[in-house]
Amino acid sequence: MTIPSHLDYEVTWKDSLPAVLPWMETCSFVPVVTIPLSHTLLIPVTDKKDQLVLPKGEISTELATKIEAQCKILGWSGSKGSQIIVVDDRAMILVSISKVKTTSIQKARQAGLDASAALSSINVSNLCIVGSGELSAADILDGYLQGLYSPAGFKKAKSSTPKNWPGSVSVLGVSLAEIQTTLGLCRATLIARHLQDSPPNWLTPKKFGEIAKNLGAEFGIKVTLKGQEEMKALGMGALLGVASGSVNEPQLICMELDGEDPSRTLALLGKGLTFDSGGISLKPADGMDEMKFDKSGGAAVLGAMIALSRQKLPLKTVGLIGAVENMPGHTALKPGDILKTMSGKSIEILNTDAEGRLVLADMMEYAKVHYKPSLMIDIATLTGAIIVALGKSGAGVMSNHDIAEKFVVANSQKCGEPTWALPLWPELDVEVTSEIADLKNITSSSVKAGALTAGAFLSQFAEQTPWVHIDIAGTGWNAKITGSPTKGGSGFGVRTLAYISLEILSFLEKSAE
Repeated sequence: MTIPSHLDYEVTWKDSLPAVLPWMETCSFVPVVTIPLSHTLLIPVTDKKDQLVLPKGEISTELATKIEAQCKILGWSGSKGSQIIVVDDRAMILVSISKVKTTSIQKARQAGLDASAALSSINVSNLCIVGSGELSAADILDGYLQGLYSPAGFKKAKSSTPKNWPGSVSVLGVSLAEIQTTLGLCRATLIARHLQDSPPNWLTPKKFGEIAKNLGAEFGIKVTLKGQEEMKALGMGALLGVASGSVNEPQLICMELDGEDPSRTLALLGKGLTFDSGGISLKPADGMDEMKFDKSGGAAVLGAMIALSRQKLPLKTVGLIGAVENMPGHTALKPGDILKTMSGKSIEILNTDAEGRLVLADMMEYAKVHYKPSLMIDIATLTGAIIVALGKSGAGVMSNHDIAEKFVVANSQKCGEPTWALPLWPELDVEVTSEIADLKNITSSSVKAGALTAGAFLSQFAEQTPWVHIDIAGTGWNAKITGSPTKGGSGFGVRTLAYISLEILSFLEKSAE
């Protein structure tokens, strides 16, 4: 099928990038052990009985006295918000630490996010980030960089680096290695957010594959692409069924990074719906524009692979993205159809808007057959039901393997991406069984528990392979998480997948006990 020319939005990858990414390549990020003279200071503070509390050991007594005096004149105690002051001809941004009872990593990132918003109104030539107790300056840097993100690459006036952004950023009390690790994760997360926010007539499945290929060349990731004909040969009837109503052909994006032990593999699978109209089971018009974010899982996997490309990996790590568009074209999948998956299992389609699990079903089989993974993790904006269960402040985790489930949840908490383990009750297997096929893609409305039944469906394709499912429908965009962007793509999952990949040996050791 020919793609109408008016849908082909011509913007290069370079021109589309948010200003923060090219700025990061030119800005100097350096570790320091003392506060440099003339730098604008970013200082996290707290209040105690309406008295300003500054970081101990980082701020001299003399400077602290001057800061406290200025804040007293302004009537600001550090209880909330931020305050810009000038002491000895030096600008300072004081940011109140969040009182939300969450992790120190999240609080530090939130301080950085708040600081970037407050500093947007003043010129900063050189910035020095100061930590505070358990709040690492590296994590504050992370939040600050995320706060500089703006998806302006598709405007007539191309985004350029704002003149008031600093030319150098000093980070107090943090090693160069820690800064480089933070920058690597930040860059990967920003790329994932950009992919999430990109319009669907530009970021088509084919474009997704091209971008992955180009980024692979830049970051040393082996990337291969499989198109529609190759997927037909593989028997990926479920994924192709989802794609059948669109003029944009699907892409299976396969990314590989070698590890020290190439005989064992970790497989990361991302749902990459570049747009999800719901198909014949059309979604309501209100909010349908947000369905460009249905590629958030795929964006997270690509981001994680970029972050891992500069790391020493214990195992071979594979990232798979099922890039596809779900549209109600005249050849679209219909309710009542039966599809044959790559595994040979058949699926009765009762609702074409339950498409993500179809894409993942074939991806899981592909991963098992071609890589025989020691652990397989999928990440997807899969169900609205997960938002009913957990809200938008944490992702749901389901698994066929207790140790794997605990391993994933523990690593998500370590990196400040909250998750919660949910059960896959054995009784739910019956609810995804069809009378005329092996499985059905939704259950009766009386069953409820939509997030769990989706997990139960996917578990049928995991079989004996240790597998974990992460549902990020609530956290992938417009999240409500301390330390995470609250508008547009959040990049949720990049850090979790990266941490898991680096710590995978601990899972394998526990599994072998």
